[in-house]
Amino acid sequence: MNESPPSYPVPPPIPDGMTPDNAARSIKEVMAAAAQDPQHPYSHAGHPLHRDYQDFVGKLFQIKATAADAGETPTSRACMEALAERDAKRDMMQEEAEKEVEALRKLGYEGEAPADVRPDQLTALKMQRLAAQQDLDALTPIMERELRALKAPADTMAAFQAFTHARDMDPALRGQIAEQVVSYIHAANEQRYGKGRK
Repeated sequence: MNESPPSYPVPPPIPDGMTPDNAARSIKEVMAAAAQDPQHPYSHAGHPLHRDYQDFVGKLFQIKATAADAGETPTSRACMEALAERDAKRDMMQEEAEKEVEALRKLGYEGEAPADVRPDQLTALKMQRLAAQQDLDALTPIMERELRALKAPADTMAAFQAFTHARDMDPALRGQIAEQVVSYIHAANEQRYGKGRK
């Protein structure tokens, strides 16, 4: 019998005044569920709710760490440092996305950087910019890496390889094909990572 994977709800909002003990209990519940199911959103990076569960557990760890305020422990310090590092990486990605969008605007494109940008969205913006600039030397390895990560079908990879080796092709046509490949990658990543995110 074929069982469908369980669906998981969006993590609930953390109530004001949650105690460190209640936070620790909630952390244990999520960790136990994630240990039982490798597809659980907390541990499965491809799950649409992955970031929501990571944020939820991170906030619970912050609450739990307040119990150690009087005497900071190595564990609480490590948790706080990890959360600060995660936030710094997100801020850096958001800044990079804003720069990519600004460069695209100068090339005549419209649009805004997504709020809370995901790594695949940042890559899509960079690929879109490189395609618009007709910088196929820089764009080609990124497209190939993304197609491999998506486990693109063999015929798609063969067509891509033929495209990359057709150096005598009309530059305008090469640019159009590159834009189509970028669109394909972006759509596949949105389907893969963007579902369920609001």
